[in-house]
Amino acid sequence: MTLEEVKKNILDQDLSISIIDIPNQIISTEAKKQKGYEIRDSRDKVYIYEYINNEALESDNIKIHNNLNGIPLPNTPIIMTAHNVLVIYIKNEKEEYEIENKILKVL
Repeated sequence: MTLEEVKKNILDQDLSISIIDIPNQIISTEAKKQKGYEIRDSRDKVYIYEYINNEALESDNIKIHNNLNGIPLPNTPIIMTAHNVLVIYIKNEKEEYEIENKILKVL
């Protein structure tokens, strides 16, 4: 799986996204590609990382997960991995589940 495939899957869920910067604390030095997106009209964030193999993903996942603890977040992030891709989803509204359910289908 690639970052572009995940992005396409997000768009296929009828979600509009715009590119945002990835916070410095969770910029990867291991990923071959990485992008941050904000879901329009919700302020939810999605960060996607693509790796050359699962070993690089597993190593970086631990670092990124630990670094998330240093960032003030509106809600607990959802972290998903599959096929050399790491996806971090941070929703803005705790009780909003429609977008979350769509994001859970992108991998």
